[in-house]
Amino acid sequence: MRNIFSKKQRLLSIVFEEHKIRFLEASIIEREISTVHQVFSIENSIVDEGGILDKKKWTELLKTQVKQYKIKAKSVHLVIPSSFIIVRQLTLPDVQEKDLKQMVQFEIGSTIHLPFEQPIIDLVKIKTKEPILNEEGELAAQVVLVAAPGQLIYPLVEGLQENRLKAKIIDIPALSLYRLFKQLHPQLKDEPILLSYVTKEGIDIHILDEGIVWFTRHIPMVITSFLSDLSVEEVLDAKTLLERIQKKENYQSYVFDLGNEIERAINFFQYTLNKRDKRMKGCWIATDLPFTDSFYQYLQERIDVTVHQLTCQPKQITVPMTNEQLLGYEVAAGMLFKEVRHGHGN
Repeated sequence: MRNIFSKKQRLLSIVFEEHKIRFLEASIIEREISTVHQVFSIENSIVDEGGILDKKKWTELLKTQVKQYKIKAKSVHLVIPSSFIIVRQLTLPDVQEKDLKQMVQFEIGSTIHLPFEQPIIDLVKIKTKEPILNEEGELAAQVVLVAAPGQLIYPLVEGLQENRLKAKIIDIPALSLYRLFKQLHPQLKDEPILLSYVTKEGIDIHILDEGIVWFTRHIPMVITSFLSDLSVEEVLDAKTLLERIQKKENYQSYVFDLGNEIERAINFFQYTLNKRDKRMKGCWIATDLPFTDSFYQYLQERIDVTVHQLTCQPKQITVPMTNEQLLGYEVAAGMLFKEVRHGHGN
């Protein structure tokens, strides 16, 4: 019988970050990225700090990119910025997930307050070893709620449609990075892990346990602010920036702050969320900056969790491209694994 998962699919991942929009066009077959056709990024000038999207500008910008880069994929995977994602833990009546979702939708705006309009939500009912009781002594359920602003997502999808593209999946950076991690480290996929994405403008930190997002946050942390010898008017290219930041005193200062944010996230997970029995199996760093080994060495000395690099390693690249040019596209690559099926019925 023919393997129904062996058909090659050409897909486009579009990842919105706070300052950039990244595009990755690739083909996947048999549970792996078989071909990376192209990657490129542009400035994100179409979303304001409140999450409001300029739909007209987005539609025209997308039209320009499709034409300029001759994009052939028709199905799109979208990822929205971590700064617009809310993750909350709730205790609700012990009913089925579909009923829980209706209940949460009804409570939004009254007992559940979110910092944006038209929220789009997803939730996971947590399996527990022991029954949970609410204050009235009734059976209850622990629920993880993930919410994002519809005022950003709806016009994003409409802009795709106006360019004859189909939004197949809309997701968050934490889950996209986790999918890449799961492909590379399947033996650790259900363990408590910390995933971080580092750029020169800031860092994302995500904590997952059993594939569930418990913590996600974007921290603005501009790397140039750690260069004591940088003038206000000076603009550095990526190569020069790395040469300057790699001076020991600059590296150590940057890593100290990065380590503080990682420790703060772990403490929130273990103590605020009462997960004291959960020990991190590792901290994996994805980045668009080609840090040297000394960066990871300094970070390892700064925190107790073992530090690893998380990089995308596709089998084939059809255009001249170095490994460094794929740095920063880990979130985009991870989204493609949403297509992966591990056996029938999953």
